[in-house]
Amino acid sequence: SGSLVLGAAQANVASSAAREGYLARSWRPNVELQGGAEAYQKGRASGSNPYGGVEAAISLYNGGRDTLEDAKRQAATGIASAKASLTKHELLLAARSAYLEVVFLQEQQALLAAEQTMQKNHQGAAQKRLSANLGTAADTLDFKLRREELAQDETTNRHELAHARQTLATLLGLSNAEALELAALPPLPKVLPQVEVSSSHPAAQAYAQEAASVALAAAQEAAWRRPKVEAYTGYRGVSGLEEAGDLRDRTEGQVGLRLRVPLYDGGNSASEATSLRRQSEALLLEQQAKLNSLKADIAMAQMHWHSLQQKQATIARTLKLAEQLHSQVLKEYRVGNKSSRDMLDATRRLFEARHAALVNRQDQYATLAQLEMLGAQDAFNTFGQPTIQKGNE
Repeated sequence: SGSLVLGAAQANVASSAAREGYLARSWRPNVELQGGAEAYQKGRASGSNPYGGVEAAISLYNGGRDTLEDAKRQAATGIASAKASLTKHELLLAARSAYLEVVFLQEQQALLAAEQTMQKNHQGAAQKRLSANLGTAADTLDFKLRREELAQDETTNRHELAHARQTLATLLGLSNAEALELAALPPLPKVLPQVEVSSSHPAAQAYAQEAASVALAAAQEAAWRRPKVEAYTGYRGVSGLEEAGDLRDRTEGQVGLRLRVPLYDGGNSASEATSLRRQSEALLLEQQAKLNSLKADIAMAQMHWHSLQQKQATIARTLKLAEQLHSQVLKEYRVGNKSSRDMLDATRRLFEARHAALVNRQDQYATLAQLEMLGAQDAFNTFGQPTIQKGNE
């Protein structure tokens, strides 16, 4: 996908990953170059001593803080990865919803065109009846009015289709909506695949990784009393006038160990550690709440799916009856036993039944796409639904 949002999420993962390896780097020496000048006065004599030097220090023990920092940075990468996965599923849902909308509007356009053709034929038949003194002018006006209504609906639908195609192209990173080539929808599955939510869900992982990161930060704060030990070596050179008339160069080197033991920080570290532990506990509770919410949403979507399936059977029966009614009225209309108003009503009812079937099927596909996002699973492949093919940009 050319989505900038997904690209940004992936960049965040790379950014976090670049900060890993802290523990290994903590064993590397820190090298520092020093330089400056010291002014002095001794009696009536005064002067300055320029100096320069270099020092290298290696941490030998840092109270476990480096290990904690390394783990915290790994957790940060886990958080970024989980969020990137969520972003991907959200974009997939948006793209597939837009795709389904495009397919629906295309089929709705075809349905409107089909009824427009039927009404045109009926209007022609009404005109012939009028010419044969078997009908009235009002009969042709009925069909003409319906055709005008259909023309308005076709225009609106055409604009909505163009907008939906552009939305889909934008989500796919295409600049030209005309470059889209859409695969046809396959038949709907008869059995709804199982969709479950576990702790491996990206949303749950994001909370878990963040809770772990905060807990590690709390452990870092709690380790404030642990000593720090480092080895160092340095070289320092000074040249200048220490006393009037006394010119000399001086150099010195040193090797040693430094030990630092914090004794008191006003209770700040202990307070921060307690706060971070509570924050970690809150994140774990939010994780469980999110999982419960996802499970409830999945259950509702599954119930909606089954409701749509039951409704589909009713719609199918209604559509069959509407087709039979239209066929029978058309036969009787041709021999003069039915009026133009009867023919118009039968044609309208057939269109409504076909449209209801189209809407119901659209809702079922949309529910499948929603289940995929909620379960963060590759449900489109599981459901056998099509991929969107991109043409040349």
